[in-house]
Amino acid sequence: MQGLGSQTKQNKDTNSNYEYFPPLEDDTLLESISEAAKKVNPYALIELATDPYPPKVVQEVIEAVCMLLGLQSDWNALKNLIGDEALVPMIQEFHPESVPDIYLEQLSQICNLQEMQLENLSKQNESVGQLGEWLHAIAIYYDVKHKPMIFQYITEQVVEEPPVEKEKPKEVEKKEEPKKEKVPAPKIVSIKEALEAIKNLNLKDITEVRGYKTPPAGVLLVLEALCILFDTMKVERKGPNQIVYEPNYKKLLQDTEGFIKKVLNLDYDKISPEKIKRLRTYIGKPEFEIEKVRKASKAASSFSLLIISVVQRFDQLKSGEKPVDKA
Repeated sequence: MQGLGSQTKQNKDTNSNYEYFPPLEDDTLLESISEAAKKVNPYALIELATDPYPPKVVQEVIEAVCMLLGLQSDWNALKNLIGDEALVPMIQEFHPESVPDIYLEQLSQICNLQEMQLENLSKQNESVGQLGEWLHAIAIYYDVKHKPMIFQYITEQVVEEPPVEKEKPKEVEKKEEPKKEKVPAPKIVSIKEALEAIKNLNLKDITEVRGYKTPPAGVLLVLEALCILFDTMKVERKGPNQIVYEPNYKKLLQDTEGFIKKVLNLDYDKISPEKIKRLRTYIGKPEFEIEKVRKASKAASSFSLLIISVVQRFDQLKSGEKPVDKA
């Protein structure tokens, strides 16, 4: 990234697209985000908005920008924001602590894709390269705070000593390293099975979840995913530079019968790929496992079952497989 290039070393981590550089303070990272935001040219964005069918990589950039700013990935709506010159101020006012870490983690994964590297984005057009630099600055901010091993700074210099002949050590019998236990693939869950589990919940089960003041970690992840599925994620502007996203599960579960109807009437064959992408980041977390969630809440475990089945059904339909049953 241009704003950090002068601080990089030549040693590259084989597991990362980033180079080693000294530990950075939050102010430095935030300044890099701010500098990248200032480079976004509103006139270049207008040129981007003239393309009715942008390439896939440009769509990825647009979706990532919309995810961070709390916007729907609607190309026509985004064109209107660009035309009204409203998008650039939103980018310049953005603060990475205003969105949940799950969004920043997803951005970090997106920025590691080969097609999302800055040299590839800059080949598209000026505005895509500028937006890409801003996204990468935010991804680095997240990675420095949450993946410190990627950015470990090597201070020791290796001094080569002249070779000294040594006696060959006796061959030592190599001990087999214990095999790492593989995480079992998630069980294929049918939509029907998930719906039955939710229908069998009683009022007390759902009231217990709704009454949580501070839900356990696994239960909170499930409730966030549930709010994403039913579009009840609360978006609140705390100030000119801060937008907060909170799962509004109390409102979603307030009317128990109404909630059950929503669950039963949702068309599970028409969940958008964007929503599936967001849900997928949840079901891959260890805290989201059904059995772990069940220890804290029976209702939340049924909700996690539903989220998992929704993602699996999408994958089955996309691959041409016949779903295990009809939703």
